[in-house]
Amino acid sequence: MLTITPAAAKALTKARSEKGAPQGFGVRFFAAEEPGSERARLAFKFVESAKPEDSILNGLGIDACVAPEVETLIGDVTIDAEPRNGRSGLVVRRAPQQD
Repeated sequence: MLTITPAAAKALTKARSEKGAPQGFGVRFFAAEEPGSERARLAFKFVESAKPEDSILNGLGIDACVAPEVETLIGDVTIDAEPRNGRSGLVVRRAPQQD
């Protein structure tokens, strides 16, 4: 399952404004194939609404949804924000392995 920290939600809200997306838009996380590779990476874009098959994440301060392939490809991760070059950058943290 994908989770988003409050710091990441704040960074995403700021990024939405900087990208010029309307305030009512939310963020959609999806798997994007890397050109020339069989690997995929976690990506996001600002969207007007979730797709019917998406999972909805609530209580974040920004509407967020996750495409169904994300959990299959990346498992349990947390999206967080940390300072990077004077700005807040998003980072993906894997959940600790359970024995």
